Amino acid sequence: TGRCWERASRLFQEMPAPDVITFNAMASVWSAAGRWEQASFQLTEMRRRALQPSLVSYNAAVVAAAYPAGGEEGLGGRQPWQRALQLREDMQHGGLPSDVITFGALATACNRGLQWAQAVEQLLEKMPRASLTPNLVSLNTALGACEAGQRWDLALGMLLRLWRGDHGFQPDVCSYNAALAACGAAASGGGGSWRWAVQLLRGARLGAWGPEVRPD
Repeated sequence: TGRCWERASRLFQEMPAPDVITFNAMASVWSAAGRWEQASFQLTEMRRRALQPSLVSYNAAVVAAAYPAGGEEGLGGRQPWQRALQLREDMQHGGLPSDVITFGALATACNRGLQWAQAVEQLLEKMPRASLTPNLVSLNTALGACEAGQRWDLALGMLLRLWRGDHGFQPDVCSYNAALAACGAAASGGGGSWRWAVQLLRGARLGAWGPEVRPD
């Protein structure tokens, strides 16, 4: 609740010499409260005190930008998704590797900010370049981004790779729902993707959607 982060903030300010662990704890409080600008400010304050932000520090700030509380817009009109991308750049410049949490939160921030292409790029292009494998939650986020971009073809390709086990796990209900939503969004624009949506429903019911499925 709001009162919890306010109490935590007062306690933090009363500490004479907080260390990295203490800063990370406070950043996590800001993150849980969706206070993305305060979570980002923690990084600046750490550097001002000659402390090196860790992966935990950055992830707290990126997650806060992915799930902002209240208004989406920050100071100077900056959007949370823009801040999330900037944080990743800062990590790269500082030689700090990202992890699955970083990329998942980045994709969520971009998706919520209606930047569907950025969301997909983070998970399907930049994440593998960092020698990381997306988990099911991350891939479902990318599938959800395909709905915003009306990229039913990309969504079906991702679902097919999941079904084949390319990522080491099978699609779940959220995966099918996201792919269906992408087909529905494209169909509303006059496309023929509704045929694929019908096949998806059949395949999901039978538990056997695969490369042999074709629209009627």
